[in-house]
Amino acid sequence: MSLMTHKFDLQSIYYKWIESTNDASADTLIFIHGLGHDHRTWNYIIPYLNESFNILTYDLRGHGKSSETDGAITFDSLAQDLRLLIKELDISNFHIFAQGLGGYVGIQAASQLNLKSLILVGVPINFPNSLVNQIIKREKSQSDEISLLSLAEKMINIICYKTTEEKKEILLDAYKKVKPELYYKLFNLDNSDSIKESLAQVDFPILLMSGAEDSIYPPEVFSFNLNFIKQARYYIVPDASYMIQLDQPELVSEMVKRFIKNPPKQQKSLSSNYRKELLIEWHTSIGDFLHDDLINQELIEAITPRELKVLELLNIGLTNKQIADKLCLTEGTVKGYNHNIYSKFQVNNRTQALQKARKLKIIRDY
Repeated sequence: MSLMTHKFDLQSIYYKWIESTNDASADTLIFIHGLGHDHRTWNYIIPYLNESFNILTYDLRGHGKSSETDGAITFDSLAQDLRLLIKELDISNFHIFAQGLGGYVGIQAASQLNLKSLILVGVPINFPNSLVNQIIKREKSQSDEISLLSLAEKMINIICYKTTEEKKEILLDAYKKVKPELYYKLFNLDNSDSIKESLAQVDFPILLMSGAEDSIYPPEVFSFNLNFIKQARYYIVPDASYMIQLDQPELVSEMVKRFIKNPPKQQKSLSSNYRKELLIEWHTSIGDFLHDDLINQELIEAITPRELKVLELLNIGLTNKQIADKLCLTEGTVKGYNHNIYSKFQVNNRTQALQKARKLKIIRDY
């Protein structure tokens, strides 16, 4: 194995080049890590792929051992770093394996590269801006202005399916080296429209991957991105969360090799149109269902423990006076609880309130 580490002079980009153990003329697999991480997040999977590929890992600007520059760091500038790095190393036949917001870098750079295939893990394509803002607000409340360490400690158990001390060390050390200002700036960059346009125009195969246990970018959401890509395949990795390369390195490597060896073909127009019509109908239907379910869940959470107790007693036929006596309240207080329940359920009487509560399954249906 030939290993070379280097600090790219102009942009101060730290990278590692690992020659294939089997064939020096093999294709190259370029790894791009996610936001807040560094090149070491690929350490587990490299041994399973190094026989088949030359390996290039590197740290994005402001991450790991790569320094920031005086200019603004954007996805365009990060993509330019990647193109310069490929040119500097004279890499000709290569595939990109990118995770999270690092996938944006790969997609941006791909438009000017002779790329053979692109592998994307947990890349937030079509992620609603409203949810992005919620995530940023929540994460900022869990971190401070100096370090992302407190945030990282909470995130690790979410992004890894089975946490180990070694995984913790890799991720905690990476997060510590990223300035919070840069982290949230890159997180908040709205690049989704240009990314969708780029993906719709690509003429190389793309593999989308996610962990079956990923609660950040769930498989049922991430798979929707297949609708914007002509030559795409989607794999779900069992017993893995967001960090599939740490949770299931051997299985993921086999999936990657199988995909590169047998890439998907471009969809025929007829099947593509049918698929789009089917998805429009399906997503309209499921969207209505999920919207109603969300509203119902909000209603359930809005009912206080005392209001729930009043509902349970109403459900067995007690009068307001009987409920007041049982709960050691005044009858007026019970009527006040009834009024609150009617208002939350948007009903006019106890019969309608009980029907609504039974439908929500918060009381028994006798």
